[in-house]
Amino acid sequence: MTALGRRMGRSFSPTQWIYLLVHALIFAAGIALYQVKGALSFSVATSLISTGVAGWVIFLWVRQSESRFSTVQALESLGIIKAFTARSISIRHEYEPRFSASRREISIMGFGLRALREDFGDEFANWATRSKVRILLLDPDAPSVHWSYSAQRDREEGNSAGSIANDVRAFLDYTREVRAAHPQTFQVRLYRCIPSINLCIVDDDLFWGPYLLGRQSRDTATLLCGKGGPLYATFVRHFEQIWSDPEMSYEAAL
Repeated sequence: MTALGRRMGRSFSPTQWIYLLVHALIFAAGIALYQVKGALSFSVATSLISTGVAGWVIFLWVRQSESRFSTVQALESLGIIKAFTARSISIRHEYEPRFSASRREISIMGFGLRALREDFGDEFANWATRSKVRILLLDPDAPSVHWSYSAQRDREEGNSAGSIANDVRAFLDYTREVRAAHPQTFQVRLYRCIPSINLCIVDDDLFWGPYLLGRQSRDTATLLCGKGGPLYATFVRHFEQIWSDPEMSYEAAL
C-alpha cells in the first residue's frame, strides 16, 4: 500500500469504511450477474456496476471537498486573505486602493523603501492629511558603521555596495518637507534590530513577507492578512514593539 493509501485509510471513519464496502459489494454483485446470460440480468448487472462506481466517485468528490474546506478553514483561522509570489510593483494594484481609502493608519517597515518612494511619493502629503503614517527604515549604520545589517543584506541580495544605505538616505531627503509639515501624522524612525520581515499595515489589512537569502525583497512571497486573525495581531505587535522601544528605533532627524 502506498503512503497516500495508508494516510487515507487511517483517516476513514467506520461509517465511511462501511459505505465503501457496501458499494464494493454492489459492484462485485454486478460483475457476477453480468456473467449470467439474459437481457434482464444484463440490465440489472449494468445498474449495479454503475451504482457501485457512482458511489465511489461521489465519495472521492466529497472527500476532496472536505479537504479543501478544511484548508480554507485553516487559512481563515489565521486571518490569511490572499497570498502573492512577490510584492512591491507586481502587486501595486493591491496596495493602491487601500492607500487611497485609508482613514486611520498606514504603517510600513522595510529597508530603504525605494519602490514606495518612487510609486507613491507624490501621495505622502495627502496620506498625512487622512491617516497617521509611520515608516520604519533600516538604520544604515546599525549595529555599527564598520559592520551593518544594510551592507550584509546588500551582499545577500547581490546589490552593489551601499544600495540600501543610499535608499534610506534618499527616502529621508525626499520626505523631509512632509515630515516637517506634518510632524504628528507623517513620522519616520530608523530601526536597529535584525531585519526579518517586510510589513505594510493599512487600517484593517496587513501585508507581510520574509527576507530570504539570495533574493531581492520585491521578489519574495507576501501574505495579506485581515484584522481579527492571530497573524495580524502578531505582526502589528512586532511593529509596535520596534516603533516604541528606544533601543530598537529612533526618530529620523530632519
